[in-house]
Amino acid sequence: MKILIILYSIDRNGAPLFALDVCKILEELGHKCYVWSVMDGTLNDEFSKRYNLKIVDPYDDKLSSEIMRYDIAIMFTVRTFMFYETLEAKIPFFWYIHEGRNIEDYLENDRCNEVFLKAKNIFVVSEYVSNIFGDRYGKKVNVLHNFVKDECKIKELSLDQNKIKFFCSGSIIYRKGYDLLLDALNELDETKQKMIDVYVCGERDIKHPYTKDIVKQIESMSFVHDRGELSRQDAINLCDECDYVIVPSRDESFSLVAAEGAMLGKPLILSDNVGAKYLVGKDGGWIFESDNKNSLRLALEQAIKTFSDYSRKSKAIRIEYESRCTEKIYKKNISEVIRSLKIVESGFLRKATRIYKKYFCNPLYRIKLPYRSRIAIYGAGKYGKAWNYLLKKSRYYKVVAWIDKNPSIPGVVEIDDVDFNNVDYVIITINDSIIRREVKELLLSKGIKRESIIYQKECSNELEGY
Repeated sequence: MKILIILYSIDRNGAPLFALDVCKILEELGHKCYVWSVMDGTLNDEFSKRYNLKIVDPYDDKLSSEIMRYDIAIMFTVRTFMFYETLEAKIPFFWYIHEGRNIEDYLENDRCNEVFLKAKNIFVVSEYVSNIFGDRYGKKVNVLHNFVKDECKIKELSLDQNKIKFFCSGSIIYRKGYDLLLDALNELDETKQKMIDVYVCGERDIKHPYTKDIVKQIESMSFVHDRGELSRQDAINLCDECDYVIVPSRDESFSLVAAEGAMLGKPLILSDNVGAKYLVGKDGGWIFESDNKNSLRLALEQAIKTFSDYSRKSKAIRIEYESRCTEKIYKKNISEVIRSLKIVESGFLRKATRIYKKYFCNPLYRIKLPYRSRIAIYGAGKYGKAWNYLLKKSRYYKVVAWIDKNPSIPGVVEIDDVDFNNVDYVIITINDSIIRREVKELLLSKGIKRESIIYQKECSNELEGY
């Protein structure tokens, strides 16, 4: 199948990087991936080489017909809301939202909020997000957990093996909770501080006051080591040399850092506002209360105190990874999602075939007009009646006028009674070619553009027999 991946941006961060992994999975499953993005970014080369990247304007009317080239679409993140209604009218799709509580920032946009509240086919990356959407917005959504590849290939260790080593990675911003971590570390007694080393890395805007303050604090703490901005592979390598992974975020819909830690067999210390907390299981680490430095301090103390039991916890978290977060499991899960979309689509088509059996098939799928087009029907014979029925039955178009030279049916009017300023397209439903040409000339004289006139003959095969 041809699968369209829709992104808001292709910068080198969470959702676009994960979308690259998803594209690879889908190709391994035998599908062909294509990518649209609203904004360009640093991953342009990666997407362009393999996935026919196209930078698009979400409000371009041409996209409505271009979408029909694909079999299924996946919208990544809430910021792609602009595509929802266009897709809804055309092909099977689902909305793969990667935001957590920070979705509130985007729902301040009235249009985004409207689309989100009415949307039905939403998937999120964790039960944590599912609960937020249910409690705050009354939304029932599906969960499709993320995955990380199993890629532990460290050959030699370079860090001090006499210390207990903690790893924390992520952009140095308030939401990531670095201030909580540093406060908790400062409140450990001096004996425990001497037993540990903490390694941090992540993107940072050094001009931002929060970031500047965090970097300054790190520099003043002898047992905390800032490794700067690392590539994903270098960060994984550093993580593999450490013993524990800490994710102190105030809000994290999933956390690839936590998943990578689990993949490497590193017990996790996670805030209860981190979606990947399901990986901790019964014995794979500790979950502390979000935005509570004392709760985090207690978790750190437990990790230090029970280090003699480290091997058992390491095995436990690795088992959780193997049973819940592998590439193989994700392949199975996304295959089931795609299959369910196709089942829903085929079920809809069966219903459409039954309803429109006398027309042989539904011609609305052939005319490919933009969503919410305002349509006038010319002709009140059997074909005009069929088009009027189909268009009014549809949720995607609006019939603004039904015209005939000699109106005899309620609701049918003469052409002079129609305000064509409120008409986007006219469908001529007359079978006689001579009369059709006359009607066309009449419509052109009323100011209708030539490209806005659709001949019934384009769908005559579908309507024969009505």
